[in-house]
Amino acid sequence: MGSQVTLQNQRFTAKISADGAEIQSLFDRITQTEFIWQGDPEWWGKHAPILFPIIGLLKDGKYRYKGVEYAMPKHGLVRGREWELIEELPVRARFRIKSDAETRFSYPFEWQLVVTFQLEMDGLHIRYKVRNLGQDEMYFSLGSHPAIRLPWLPDTEFEDHELVFAEEEAWARYPMTDNGLIETTPETLPVENRSLRLRHELFARDALIMRGIKSRSVQLRCDGVPEYVEVDLGGAPDLGIWQPEGAPFLCIEPWFGVNDTVDHDQELTHKPGILKLGPGEAFRTAYAICVREGLPS
Repeated sequence: MGSQVTLQNQRFTAKISADGAEIQSLFDRITQTEFIWQGDPEWWGKHAPILFPIIGLLKDGKYRYKGVEYAMPKHGLVRGREWELIEELPVRARFRIKSDAETRFSYPFEWQLVVTFQLEMDGLHIRYKVRNLGQDEMYFSLGSHPAIRLPWLPDTEFEDHELVFAEEEAWARYPMTDNGLIETTPETLPVENRSLRLRHELFARDALIMRGIKSRSVQLRCDGVPEYVEVDLGGAPDLGIWQPEGAPFLCIEPWFGVNDTVDHDQELTHKPGILKLGPGEAFRTAYAICVREGLPS
């Protein structure tokens, strides 16, 4: 593991590793509660990886760009690499990673990605800035993969929790195949009054992938408990919700882009949800993991 930065304010302590610029902990010192999954490899050895420049799997592990074929691993190139720490303050840390000879082998673009972690009194706020440093248009996806420890309260079960969406949605998931691609025909999700009751069986076929969502935020609530976790999705159009079936955590993942579809032609420029930046342009987005109080009305 790379070096680690600790942020602290009057309420929270957060820890960020330079390895992948990955959140390791969000700890509420008032309630003595840890909200981030601690990475037990029995279930999943990560905490909150950053997904760039693809999300999920490519069809056959490959894509084409300008007639050349490239291979890239699941979720892209930055989650297992050491990032440069470029700013460290008591409540803020900023990390940077750039293209190099190794990344160009899989992804033929010049780029820079900066992520800023800001600890506020309501939780941890994360900002991204992707810049195209090259002379050509650049195609990419960007996603977050934070895992919330669940349950985080004693004497509660996974099934005591629900996800409450800010807006009415299509309430459909795009099923995943055994080889990590997504189907083109959605299936209905069992949602009532904008609430999805959590059951381990929901994840028997991997992640719930929702596309074209309108909700700006999703609340993770426990029955009868005023404290809840709210994930601000930052306007991301796609959402992944995942756990290895039966695991003691839940990932709530705002995405700009998704896995390849089963009928994808493997052209990068046709990839579902792909973003495009002109030379010198920058793309900015953000999300947040907040701890709030209040029973639903």
